[in-house]
Amino acid sequence: MAGPGALRLVVPGTVDYLDRIRAFVGNAAGGYGFDSAAVDEIVLALDEAVANVVEHAYEGSELPDEERTIELEITGDGCSMRFCLRDHGIPFDPRTAVEVDLEKHLASGSQDGLGVHLIRRLMDRIRWRRLPDGNELILEKDRVSAREDHQP
Repeated sequence: MAGPGALRLVVPGTVDYLDRIRAFVGNAAGGYGFDSAAVDEIVLALDEAVANVVEHAYEGSELPDEERTIELEITGDGCSMRFCLRDHGIPFDPRTAVEVDLEKHLASGSQDGLGVHLIRRLMDRIRWRRLPDGNELILEKDRVSAREDHQP
């Protein structure tokens, strides 16, 4: 359930709703004062996370179509934004995904398997937990990333 000031979107868990989710996330991030480069990073990370839910959590699932939903709740303050993504699919903890050697991966010609890699690179914090009826992935982005603060 969305708290005070939270933005919430619930859509069917299909690729048909990716554009709507991207627009929702982009508008929210822009509204919280992120610059266009950060908005693009946030949208890409959420797009990858949602695509992973559709492709891996729901594909092959025995859930009826009406229960294959994606819920996105967005909260934020002057310093950061929090994106809470919930689904009812097969469990997958992205923190257990093997780190990708990007050079070798690209040399292999594969275009799959980069979603978690991108999410890790684009967001500042990632948390996951299994809920009684699904998964919850929380992605956080700071307005000024700790990574940007420590650049020479």
